[in-house]
Amino acid sequence: MRRTGMKTWTLVFCAAMLVLALSLPAAAKTRGVTKDTILVGSYQTLSGPAAIVAAVGRGADAYFKMVNERGGIHGRKIKFVIVDDQLQVARTVAAVKKLVEQEGVFGLAAGMNTNGTLAVVPYLQKMKVPSITGVSATECTFPPRKYIFTVRPVSFVEGLALAKYAVEHLKAKRIAIAYMDDGMGKDITRAAKQVMATYGLKPVAEAALGMQDVDYASQALVIKDSKPDLVLLACSFRQTPKLLVEAKKIGLLKQTKWLGATVSNTPITLRMAGKGTCEGVYLAGSMPAVDSPDPKCVEFRTYFHKYYPKENVYSILGMVGWASAQVFAEGLRRAGKDLTVEGFVKALESIKNWKGSLMYDQTYGPNRRDGDRYIRMCQVKNDKIVEIQGFFTLSDKEAEKYIKH
Repeated sequence: MRRTGMKTWTLVFCAAMLVLALSLPAAAKTRGVTKDTILVGSYQTLSGPAAIVAAVGRGADAYFKMVNERGGIHGRKIKFVIVDDQLQVARTVAAVKKLVEQEGVFGLAAGMNTNGTLAVVPYLQKMKVPSITGVSATECTFPPRKYIFTVRPVSFVEGLALAKYAVEHLKAKRIAIAYMDDGMGKDITRAAKQVMATYGLKPVAEAALGMQDVDYASQALVIKDSKPDLVLLACSFRQTPKLLVEAKKIGLLKQTKWLGATVSNTPITLRMAGKGTCEGVYLAGSMPAVDSPDPKCVEFRTYFHKYYPKENVYSILGMVGWASAQVFAEGLRRAGKDLTVEGFVKALESIKNWKGSLMYDQTYGPNRRDGDRYIRMCQVKNDKIVEIQGFFTLSDKEAEKYIKH
């Protein structure tokens, strides 16, 4: 009798455990997700010479704080954890492993170190950690990787659009390219050369701008000797003003047109170059102007200032982080209450021509991980960045033709 009673008790206990297990929501088994919270991580340059880029992380944090203030997503608040990587690849790798293996994050948002991001892609794929990054490195999303998404136009697609604009709108025939000696700069250069070739053109000069170079005097001389009618600046707000300053010293600044990439479209570029130096320079943009009256921009400035009152609210970098967080949150909303990694990925893939972020148009899919392919064109007039052409894009067919090539 005792043995029969034990068997009966055991069966009852097992049945009860099975019922309990089946009644638990799927999200309870998902890393970084509890009944009340979703843990999201990010690696940012919080210290070191490039610490200004930390505004990206603060932009994402401000958006998540706003979401939490409004009640969260499906009853859960977002807990956002940032680890400093000092813009160093080894530290990015360590930071991501800490976020995944020690903190147990559900996913990553707004990571902003190009080379570091590329280094952690295989790890994130292996660990099935979704990441929505603010970097524009083409290799992140071409070929498409299941768990890696970007919000900005990737460098290669931007390079295609810039070169086409230079030839067709600015009527350039002798184009020199000054490029940041990293993945982004090389991507833009490679794409620009492909487009130029279709018009029978080749760069008259190519000047690499080293990250550690004290100045770019020698590069400016190389460009001047090539007698260009346009210089394509495949570099960021840290390199562009340094080269323009050197160009001004040798009389090159007024001799040619200058066309800069989206990462230089910020008042920081103008301040670093000095009053009047950037006058007439063309700058592409992937987001609305930071001082735009667009309600989405007003919302960004309002809440960015609320949570970071000492930060400059007119921050392109903050906007990149905010936009990354917007896409992450939209994926969470579409994934539903029973949140899983695979459900989140599918939810992101359902985003088509979405106008809900600071980016112009977000589209993803099973074979597409770069969210936006639109840029607009601006020009510096009276030391202000002024829009001269609204958002435009290459057709998907045209872009993919070049990418596959």
